Amino acid sequence: MEVVIDTNMMMERNILEQARKFGTPIILSSVIEELKRLSKGTGKNARKAKLALEIIGKKKMSIVMTNKRGDNAILDYARDNRCTVATNDKELLKTLKEKEIMVLRLRQGKYLVED
Repeated sequence: MEVVIDTNMMMERNILEQARKFGTPIILSSVIEELKRLSKGTGKNARKAKLALEIIGKKKMSIVMTNKRGDNAILDYARDNRCTVATNDKELLKTLKEKEIMVLRLRQGKYLVED
């Protein structure tokens, strides 16, 4: 099973190792675009985004190209490919649940659980 990693999750520690417990982590091109945009800023989120991009490069993650952006890209890919989504984004979580797509959330900032 594939696990689509959302931008906010990709900026968490050890997320790829956690996601691998549930399946193969997948990074969409829309997530890469958002991480690049965030990395140009300053502050904590910019540093996390830069680190996430470095990790994706070092782990040689395969990036799935999408035509859509943001949550729509994640929703469409997850629905079309019947995969799980790892996110803590409240709006996205709600929509995923409405569409009966399996969701993984980060608990206690340490581990992923099915939601």
